[in-house]
Amino acid sequence: MIDHYINIALDYSFAGWLIALKLSVTVILALSTLELVKAAIRAGLKRRNKSKRRTKHR
Repeated sequence: MIDHYINIALDYSFAGWLIALKLSVTVILALSTLELVKAAIRAGLKRRNKSKRRTKHR
């Protein structure tokens, strides 16, 4: 019986670790993608503003 409970506990802890790893990975990926998107938007806005300024100056 004790071995059975230990196995159940190990299974649950392993599942918990897997879930925690998945969550952390998804959070890290989400943050990195958000940062990339922000950087891309900033670069796009900068490029647009620069092109507009150049056309205005010309």
